[in-house]
Amino acid sequence: MIESSGRLSGVYVTIFLIVLFTVLIPENFATSVNARIIISSEAVAVILALALVIALSADILDVSVAGTMGMAVVFVGWLQQQGVNPVWSVVLTLMMGLVVGAINALNIIVLKVPALIATLGMISVLTAIGYWLTDGIGVVSGLSDGFKRAGQAQPFSIPAPVFYMLGVAAIVHYVLEYMPFGRKIRAVGDNRDAARLAGLRVEWLTLKVLLASSGIAAFAGVVYAARLGTAPLDAGDPYLLTTFAAAFLGSTQIRPGRFNVIGTIVAVYLLAIGINGVQFLYPNSSVWLKGLFSGCALIVAVALSVRRRSTS
Repeated sequence: MIESSGRLSGVYVTIFLIVLFTVLIPENFATSVNARIIISSEAVAVILALALVIALSADILDVSVAGTMGMAVVFVGWLQQQGVNPVWSVVLTLMMGLVVGAINALNIIVLKVPALIATLGMISVLTAIGYWLTDGIGVVSGLSDGFKRAGQAQPFSIPAPVFYMLGVAAIVHYVLEYMPFGRKIRAVGDNRDAARLAGLRVEWLTLKVLLASSGIAAFAGVVYAARLGTAPLDAGDPYLLTTFAAAFLGSTQIRPGRFNVIGTIVAVYLLAIGINGVQFLYPNSSVWLKGLFSGCALIVAVALSVRRRSTS
């Protein structure tokens, strides 16, 4: 019973926060508009966090996911500015994400650059390319109406990004939990040398993981651009801390000791509800409160995750 409560502690905390903020600030927090904003905006955060979960499952610290998302936001908008069909702009943007993953893999596998350094350097490269594409402005406008409708539609009164999120979550969950590939990358993440001695092609799996991580991050950028209707290069920056906090906090939930999809979704919305409620309570401090909340949450989440993994 105690172990079950620990696995669901994030759910209990989320429910507690909803009740607390509903009582304290019902006129702002407890509205359908606010709920829709949280659900829609955090759908992108979930997709980006799932990109990170795949990498972390293989013990690869891919900090470039936020930069890849930001580049995808600009790239999909820039392509449409050049007259490219919206569907093809999405396809090419996803391919761009795969290229980023391939370059990360080249640096990590062939050049033996540590993953943190390789992906951190990639952020700077992507930012530079984004500014070059936008002539130093960093923002692209003029996205097609059809593309924006795909991100702003609300079938059954549910924001479209939620459906994209659920689709990605279902695929990643199935791959990690039920496919041999998921078991293999977890084996690599648990002990890379032991996985190699067991006959696993560690380098090949690393390539696949980085391709998947960057591809999903690029898709998060496409969804963000379609939902927002414009394309700022720094779109991924605010998600970086939240994404890492959610991934590590999620590894203490549902399936403690391992990065998992459902736990990550719970963690994303727990953090989002907490930040949203605190910003309503202290509106004059909202500029720095989000950063403080996310930073503290990341530290606590990593500490809890390390403790869980060491005791599991």
